[in-house]
Amino acid sequence: ISSYAFVVERFPNGQFADDAQFRIGMCYYRITKKSRHDEKAFKGAVRNFRRYITLFPKGEFVDEAKAKITELDFKAARGTFEVGEYYEKRGHDRAALIYYREVVEKYPLSEWAEKAEAKIRKLAPDEPEEVPSEEGE
Repeated sequence: ISSYAFVVERFPNGQFADDAQFRIGMCYYRITKKSRHDEKAFKGAVRNFRRYITLFPKGEFVDEAKAKITELDFKAARGTFEVGEYYEKRGHDRAALIYYREVVEKYPLSEWAEKAEAKIRKLAPDEPEEVPSEEGE
C-alpha cells in the first residue's frame, strides 16, 4: 500500500497514478475478503475507491471501483443487521434496535434496510415511523 501511495503522492499526474490509486483500494479490499470484521480495511477500501473515482472520473477502473463500493456497502449492511439479530436473539431488544436503525440510516437503499425496518416495527411498534417533512413547513 505504501508503495502505491508513494506513486500517487509523488507523481499525482504521472501515467501510473490512477492505477496506483485503484490498487490501494484493491489492497484494502483483499484484506476485507480475508477478515470479515476488519473495519479499518473496509473503510480504507471504500475511501480509496471513492478517491480514485474523484481523482480519475474517466479512469479505466471507475466502473469496477463503483461495483466494489456497492459490494462493500452490501456486506456492511448485512453485518450490521446480523449484529442486531444477535442482540435480538438474546433478548436485548434495545441493543438490537440500535443496529437495525444504523442499517436504515447508513444503507437506506439496501435490501437490509427493508428488513431492519420490519424488525424495528416488531420491536418498537409504538415508535412513530419517520415521515420526511417538506421544506418550508
